[in-house]
Amino acid sequence: MMAHGTPLLLLHGFAASSAIWRPTMAALAGRRCVAFDWPGCGHAAHLERQAWFNAVVADFLGRP
Repeated sequence: MMAHGTPLLLLHGFAASSAIWRPTMAALAGRRCVAFDWPGCGHAAHLERQAWFNAVVADFLGRP
């Protein structure tokens, strides 16, 4: 089946990954869906990105 329509962007919450959207994407098989992982989550959990994400959170918390 060919997906159609305006793409639907699916954003996961904190400490999750795009994998949570698999059932939703299956239910919306006729709709174009895009799900991605925030830095440090799921497939984007590369050490370099994780270090950046940790630095942002530490900065926000006022820690060195």
